[in-house]
Amino acid sequence: MFSGNYVEDQQNQISIDMLDPNTMSIVLQYMNIGLIDLSEYSLATIGDIAVAANFLQMIELIKQIEYTLEIQMCESNWMETMAIAETSSYSKLEQLSAAFGLYSFKSMKPEYISTIHKLAWYLSHPYLDTQSELDVFNFGLQWILHNETGADALLIILGCLDFKRISKHDIEEIKKCTSEYENSLALKVADCLYELSNNNLEICEAVLNDKKSEFYEKFTERVWIETINIIKESKTRLLSYTPVVPMWVLKNSKRELLPHYMYTYNNEKGFEQWLEVSEKDLWGWSVISWGLTKLVIVCGEHVAGKANNRTGIYMKDVKVYDTLKQEWTRHGVDLPPRSHAGLAVVGDSLYILGGKGEFTRELETAIIYDLKQRAYREIDELPEAICNPAVCSHKNMVYVAGEKQIFRYKAWGTSGKELIVFTKTLSIYPDILAVEQFSDDSKEKKPVVLFKQKKPSLRVNDFAGSCALARGGTLKSLQIFLKKVAPSTFPNW
Repeated sequence: MFSGNYVEDQQNQISIDMLDPNTMSIVLQYMNIGLIDLSEYSLATIGDIAVAANFLQMIELIKQIEYTLEIQMCESNWMETMAIAETSSYSKLEQLSAAFGLYSFKSMKPEYISTIHKLAWYLSHPYLDTQSELDVFNFGLQWILHNETGADALLIILGCLDFKRISKHDIEEIKKCTSEYENSLALKVADCLYELSNNNLEICEAVLNDKKSEFYEKFTERVWIETINIIKESKTRLLSYTPVVPMWVLKNSKRELLPHYMYTYNNEKGFEQWLEVSEKDLWGWSVISWGLTKLVIVCGEHVAGKANNRTGIYMKDVKVYDTLKQEWTRHGVDLPPRSHAGLAVVGDSLYILGGKGEFTRELETAIIYDLKQRAYREIDELPEAICNPAVCSHKNMVYVAGEKQIFRYKAWGTSGKELIVFTKTLSIYPDILAVEQFSDDSKEKKPVVLFKQKKPSLRVNDFAGSCALARGGTLKSLQIFLKKVAPSTFPNW
């Protein structure tokens, strides 16, 4: 690594103080031939090269390093990548690394975080992608068990929780998890928190101050002080999601031939135009989110004027929009011709199912496209040809709604608790645009109507699918609502 000191002698030679001569030889080799394969080197070595390239202002090498670190980023190395970016002043990569780790909480493992200080930063971050503070606590507990840390570390984990979102059930579970640490301060703090929750009192500094004398007597002064300090340090989770959906602009109740846009929706402002995703003459394209930061556009056939004026020219490439970078990337691939397909993303695998092919033939074919490797492979065909199928992923399975049955394909992934559905009425009824919400936590079986508009100026593009945009420019997938019918058994599907 460079120390930042160099001496230029009378022969115009520059001597740079380095800790690792091997790094200098790599940099000199790059300077001589202008090429380097960074994939051959460890992350630590790339970090040293990054510092050297930054010190020498080798712009092209810096770009290559940033690109390599970004495409190689995963759950096991994002934190090391973030440290390299911070040391080398790669501010954009540092932000991307932090976002990757925070939005990958559901697939993160305790062994990927090296120190208790980094763990505290991670679990207390306002933009950690979690729907449950109990999940946050359990992650911290697993880290403590994995690293054989003492019971005092549990206090740090408690300090990472957002007590505005924690429930009585969560605290009961925390008490159970800490019960083996008998007589520990952490268990006594959990008892104190449970006392507040059990009496339907808000877990906040003001209530604790009101109960100061009572809690001194019941839990001791030290427990009260530790509890109020933890609550003071508690950070509020700020990550939220805004649904985004493709819409058609209407004129005299008919769709105008305009570029295709995604619209955001919220209860206060309704629908707002957000992002142009496709040319106006592309018909039957599909959209889905990849992770929490990328939007994927695939498939579709170009038409001449009207939808029935087919040209036979298909969009075979894959377009990806990065909501953090706010830029489009084309993968430069040649997928089989298809429109009106159903999509699901599981990890880095994009499932492209059914739809229409050449000569308007409905398809039963299915492929998996690797979004990182930029290659696809065919998988077993669907049991029936389906145009514009409803598709979702749930608990390691990909589901496709057929004519009378639901088919599933083994995959891996996660699911959410809420589903927001954008609907339009059938053509025999007056046009109504509605937004309905289904929730796992709700005791009501019926959906909650969030928005309804008669004779709207917009219509849902129900061919293309929908996603959700997280505040700060990230995306989160929403499952597509499927009618309740008996699952089908079929080889692989």
